[in-house]
Amino acid sequence: MVLVNAVALGAPWEFPFDPAATRDEPFTRADGSTVTVATMHYDEFLPSEWNEEYQAVELHYGGGALSMIVMPKDLATFEASLTTESLNEGAGEFG
Repeated sequence: MVLVNAVALGAPWEFPFDPAATRDEPFTRADGSTVTVATMHYDEFLPSEWNEEYQAVELHYGGGALSMIVMPKDLATFEASLTTESLNEGAGEFG
């Protein structure tokens, strides 16, 4: 299943974030400007993939039936190049 442009998903993380580990970090918007946002951190091994087009990490929701995977560096370029084959190839990195 692919869920795109979700505003909210009311599901718990499989590995909950500790609110005490949240700290302010820079975030780059689609227009290239940066803002400071509260960013969640934790020390768990997470499957990840890094390349020129995207940085991806798989974050499982409780029960492991759902996960969030792709976080592109440039959303417009990523969307323009997205095909069924590239989506399957990228998702296949996470097994």
